[in-house]
Amino acid sequence: MQLLCYLKDIDFLGTLTALDDHGMIRAAICYADLEEAKVWQTLPEAAPMADNWDAFVVTYLIEEYQSKPMQNQDDLGEYQWKFAKISALLIKTKKLAEMEQDSMFLNGFLRAIADCIHH
Repeated sequence: MQLLCYLKDIDFLGTLTALDDHGMIRAAICYADLEEAKVWQTLPEAAPMADNWDAFVVTYLIEEYQSKPMQNQDDLGEYQWKFAKISALLIKTKKLAEMEQDSMFLNGFLRAIADCIHH
């Protein structure tokens, strides 16, 4: 929940101050916890020339769950809730196609599990 609030705050403040997507990505990394910032800096969507805030947010959520595998239904429910909340907003604002949503959701699982779900 804290992550979603943090990212919403960055988005809100970035919009108020007329930051472009690149600026919002830089701000999110700059003001994040040191450990989070280290992880975020490794994402291709956070590269020095990255300029897609929405892709950065979704990719981080997926990366977060790939790095801490879901162990029970509560973990799955948390991932599904967070993903649905973010992706619904992106679909509503036409920044994500509905067809991409399912594929991106599967990316949050370890590859072996995603393959089983897909089949």
